[in-house]
Amino acid sequence: MDTVIAMLPPWLQLLDTSIDFKGQQKAEYLYQGIIVLFAAIGFVVGYIYQQTWITFQILFVGVAISSVLVLPAWPCFRRNPVEWKQHTE
Repeated sequence: MDTVIAMLPPWLQLLDTSIDFKGQQKAEYLYQGIIVLFAAIGFVVGYIYQQTWITFQILFVGVAISSVLVLPAWPCFRRNPVEWKQHTE
C-alpha cells in the first residue's frame, strides 16, 4: 500500500485517510441508508413508469451521493480516536 501512496501527488499524500471505529459504523449506516432509500424510491418510480432503466438511474444517483458522503475521511468520522493501551515493563 505504501507503494501506491508514493505514486500519488504530494498534496494528495498529505490528506488524512484514517477514521475511527465509531466513524466506520456511522459511515456504514449512512451508506446503507442512502442506498436503501434510493433503491426504494427507484423501485416505486420505475414501477409507476414501467421502466427498469429509471430504477437503475435513481439507484446510481444514490450510490454517487453516498460515495461522496462516505468515501472521504470527513472529520465527523474521526471524532472518537482509539486510545491504545501502552505496554510497560
